[in-house]
Amino acid sequence: MLENAALVLMAQSESALMLLGIALVLAGFMVGLITRRGATLSLRRVPYFIWSAVVFALVSAAPFAWLLSFEAMQNDILWTLVALVFGSIFVAGFFFGVLGHARSVNAYGDAGKAWMAIVPLFNLLLLFKGPQDWEQSSFKAIALNALGSIFGLCLLVLGVGIEHIATEQSLALASRIENDPEFISRSIAASIRRKGLEATLLDMATDVPSRRIDESTILKRVENEGTTLRYVYEVSADTPSLSASTSIALVNQVCGDAILHQLIEAGGTLEFVYLHDDGTKADTVAVTPGSCGL
Repeated sequence: MLENAALVLMAQSESALMLLGIALVLAGFMVGLITRRGATLSLRRVPYFIWSAVVFALVSAAPFAWLLSFEAMQNDILWTLVALVFGSIFVAGFFFGVLGHARSVNAYGDAGKAWMAIVPLFNLLLLFKGPQDWEQSSFKAIALNALGSIFGLCLLVLGVGIEHIATEQSLALASRIENDPEFISRSIAASIRRKGLEATLLDMATDVPSRRIDESTILKRVENEGTTLRYVYEVSADTPSLSASTSIALVNQVCGDAILHQLIEAGGTLEFVYLHDDGTKADTVAVTPGSCGL
């Protein structure tokens, strides 16, 4: 069940995953504020900046975990990897809440302005707001603060670089496994369990583009009708009807295909319709569960 949920989550759009990440950060932030309610721990500007940069740099490395997604999927532990990545986002939000609470106590005397830590631009106001017990700093303190600020900036730059590299590598991996038969097979199986056969076939029909198969055959479109997935081909007028041996070979090929076989096993029918370029029907081959001995 958890593995199927992980596959479904992985299949979501980039924007949906981004919204989920934002929601987890906000949830973690709120939990951080709640757990620190009434606390008096305070952070001055430079320590707050450094610790915030540390959290940012660490969470920026989380996308590297996606590089293990294919191996995790093969071992049925993808859900663990997904929980690790999204859990780290929640934890980052939690620590931002704790840090924001401490900075607000230092700058304003209470945690009333801690929300500024999670809001762009306002977080800069929270960062630069002087402490309530401000006093003239010594040369040593100024030097240490300068070094601390440089260290924090280095951590921020490091975090941005790590995030960029991790994202690029994750996208490269995604493009590699997108056409991997095992990944597709597992994704389809999860879709059938979650949405049902008809909705899964509808999704598949929508995703298949028109393309040329060979010199005389063009895949025009893929249609969905109930539990039937229909491939419509256009062939030249002089193309003969399929011979019995060719039809049998096509049926055997479909039944032996791991991806298509699970559609048939779920009760689906795959229909291959061949039309001449003038619209007349040349041939039709239907592969049903009975055709595959199911």
